[in-house]
Amino acid sequence: MDSNGRTITYSGEALLSLRGRVAAPPRDVPAVIRRHRRGTRPGVLVIKNRENKKRRFKPYLPSVIMGNVRSLTNKTDKLAALVKTQREYRESSLLCFTETWLHRDIPDCLVEPDGFTVVRADRDTRSGKKRGGGDLLSSLTTNGVTLDT
Repeated sequence: MDSNGRTITYSGEALLSLRGRVAAPPRDVPAVIRRHRRGTRPGVLVIKNRENKKRRFKPYLPSVIMGNVRSLTNKTDKLAALVKTQREYRESSLLCFTETWLHRDIPDCLVEPDGFTVVRADRDTRSGKKRGGGDLLSSLTTNGVTLDT
């Protein structure tokens, strides 16, 4: 509506002709600085604050991830992917798994996630069972400090 109360109607061609008149942002300003979220100032400060927010997650207490995996040998690829991609797994202090079904023929390097040290307790023949059981404890290796067995 205009100031006299009349309805203004535009055709599609008229709207398309208006599109060319909009001023484009200057091309010499990098897109990272030009783009900003609502309620914040654009520029280098916004970029610096985003980087600080990414690094902010660090739990005060040691975090422990526990699970009953029922055969860890067929889940080693998924465990490696979780440690690489998910922050909760990557920054946890301990990974504890039960029912690993590991035996002495499976080397530690096969089940050891990157950045962790493994301590295993496999089921042996003295228990009378041939399959099942076993525990695995992985501790985060930080600055050369590892879990003492």
